[in-house]
Amino acid sequence: MTWRVPNYLSEALLSSAVLLGPLAFGAVEPWSLFLLCALLSATCLSCLGGRAPDFSQAVYRSILPGVLCLLALGALQRLNPRAILEPWTPLPSTASPYATGRALRVWGAYATALWCAPQILAGSTAVRRLASLVFGLGCVVALVGVVQATQGEEQLIYGFRLAPYPLDPFGPYYNRDHAASLLVMAMFCGGGLLWDQAVFWRDRERSVYDAAAIAGLILFGIGLNSFGLLITRSVGALAALIAAGFVVAALGAWPRTGRALCLGLILVLTAMAIPLTPVAHRVRNGVAVSLAQKLTVSHAKAAAADRLVLYHGAWRAFLDRPWLGSGLGAFQQTYYPYQPKSVDALVDHAHCDWLELLVEAGILGFSAYALGLFAFLASCAKSLSSPVKRTVRGLSLGLGGAILSFMIHGLVDFSFQIPANALVFFVLLAGLGTLARGGSPSSAPSRGALGYKANAAAALAALAVAMGAAPGVLASWHYLSVKQTSPASRAAGLAKAAELDGSPRYYSELAQHEASLAGEGPPKRANLEQALAHSQAALRQDPANPSLRDLQGRILWRLGRVADARELIEGN
Repeated sequence: MTWRVPNYLSEALLSSAVLLGPLAFGAVEPWSLFLLCALLSATCLSCLGGRAPDFSQAVYRSILPGVLCLLALGALQRLNPRAILEPWTPLPSTASPYATGRALRVWGAYATALWCAPQILAGSTAVRRLASLVFGLGCVVALVGVVQATQGEEQLIYGFRLAPYPLDPFGPYYNRDHAASLLVMAMFCGGGLLWDQAVFWRDRERSVYDAAAIAGLILFGIGLNSFGLLITRSVGALAALIAAGFVVAALGAWPRTGRALCLGLILVLTAMAIPLTPVAHRVRNGVAVSLAQKLTVSHAKAAAADRLVLYHGAWRAFLDRPWLGSGLGAFQQTYYPYQPKSVDALVDHAHCDWLELLVEAGILGFSAYALGLFAFLASCAKSLSSPVKRTVRGLSLGLGGAILSFMIHGLVDFSFQIPANALVFFVLLAGLGTLARGGSPSSAPSRGALGYKANAAAALAALAVAMGAAPGVLASWHYLSVKQTSPASRAAGLAKAAELDGSPRYYSELAQHEASLAGEGPPKRANLEQALAHSQAALRQDPANPSLRDLQGRILWRLGRVADARELIEGN
């Protein structure tokens, strides 16, 4: 007896995951990441009763194998923890097993999406719905950010939650640059939908009044996203928009230059739509001043100098471990020994996704992913150049522009490290692959033994990813619930959080708390011994962290181990 899951249910689950991430603060918190993984796991389970995977698709032949190779390398690195200060080893290793474990869960979620999406987005109609979803999502994020700006509540997310980090948030995102990355992708999806509507009208599938109404709504949405992008003042996202726009215009103009004129008209109408938005007069002056400040020559030179310093240190880290990297997700722990003295802040990302991946996965891991990605894009470009794909050309260029803009923005930022944005990127890749294949729901393969077994294996792997993210939610709950409690309860809560998640942050705060219980008078040696044990546990996860080494040195000093303490403190 066989059972089938309606495709619309699987598509609803996938769409829910795409919607959840950006609206839940970019899915960077433990609970939102767990929900994202759980939704993708449910989507993968639903594919057991749906269509079988079509292994002839470019996604399964290029980009997915590259991601799986990266996951395999990360798993080997996770099995061999090795401090960045230790001598080089020819085996895969990681500078932080905790960070690599988290990266494996995130990349596992991306692989799940790449496995499910081609089966669910079985035709151009489903891809059109996906583009509409991303476009509408960008409009919502832009609207929330614009309302924040007009009300003077830039630090309040959704009007009630104070951003935990002073990073100039925008909309639901903690960082305006990450919001800008999504807005640019949404704008390209909107441009693809607008082109798509023009094709429908030309083929007389819609009346001129219906086409004009839909085009007007899309134009207004593009204007809203453009206005939100201006408020974010993200120079990197703006540069990505322009660069990807030129590429899309060049591809769209071939073989008929009239399409380039059409694209130019779209951009002109978009620029005209921006000042017509209802809130334009409320923030026009503030945006103009902020944007002018952002684009001054001195500011640009300072920003470029800061990035070059980061890139120089990251490049040195790569040269020391060029082939297998220093651990997937472990850039922060890798960078400490290479951090220049002029940089006194915590550097958790390289502000260049491609360089960061090169440092973490080395030439082998980076090549597996990058070659798979570019082989996929080359295959899609070759397929979509066929005259047979005329009806989906505009939609394909819209999705391609969104994908390309995300990749270009990754040259100067780390938006790829935000699970919500990366998930949108990978799902759009699957949508582009569907358009390039030219398939339809009726031509999709029926279920077979091989396809069912492959889907079952993928579902088990997706469940493991979701279960791996669950302890982080419980640990976060314990950590937050004991902040205002008694010292004894706080110690117990921190210990439970550290036991569940193993984060260096939990261990270090527990060590500080237990050291404070020892008091300033005659020390309670038992408390200091416990503090030392927990500081050592934190250092095992993050061996080169200067603040953790300083913490352990101060505890050793209070225990009377002056020589060991001096070695740690002076080593910083």
